Amino acid sequence: MMDGIEYAVTSGHSTQELEKEFCKDYGEDADYMEKNRMYRCEEDIFTHFSTEERDRLFGTPPATVYDSLRCLLHADDMLPILCAGGVFSDQLISSYAHAMLDRWQMELSDRIIPTNLSIIRNVVPFHDLTNSYDVDLWKEIDSIRMNLAKDTSEYVSIFKQIRLAIDAKNLKELSKLQQKMNSLMNEMNRLYADYGANQI
Repeated sequence: MMDGIEYAVTSGHSTQELEKEFCKDYGEDADYMEKNRMYRCEEDIFTHFSTEERDRLFGTPPATVYDSLRCLLHADDMLPILCAGGVFSDQLISSYAHAMLDRWQMELSDRIIPTNLSIIRNVVPFHDLTNSYDVDLWKEIDSIRMNLAKDTSEYVSIFKQIRLAIDAKNLKELSKLQQKMNSLMNEMNRLYADYGANQI
């Protein structure tokens, strides 16, 4: 924010010129804003653009807390901007990052996984066994349920893998596992909605 304010003050541009740069199109050259990025859009970006289009035009959003903080701490130009003028210090930013990572792990372990497990336990079969479509759809749903929450002698569930990654402080792996869990939960919910809509 301070970096942007400094640019606005020292660039010599009028407010109209600054607004024009902020409202530039994707691929348009600019003095301060990135060329291959849009910053403003009058459309509802969640209905007007596909996920791929949003990521290309506006940048890929971080998927987890780990990804957000990794962007913050590992971008070459980010920390000097944040620490300019003594607004923040390296120690303060580091302390904030550690606190957020600890909270993220606790949220996963103590809230998100138990909530997801409760959802999974309520995903139950209620179809006519003579309907092969329902039988096949339920098998797919149940496979996702097992993948997420049920350990076997051959397989460690996603929930258990997440807990093991938390214990090992393997945050990079934990981030990947959370994304996998979210994707599987969304797929299970979508399939279960289709399954329920087919019952009479």
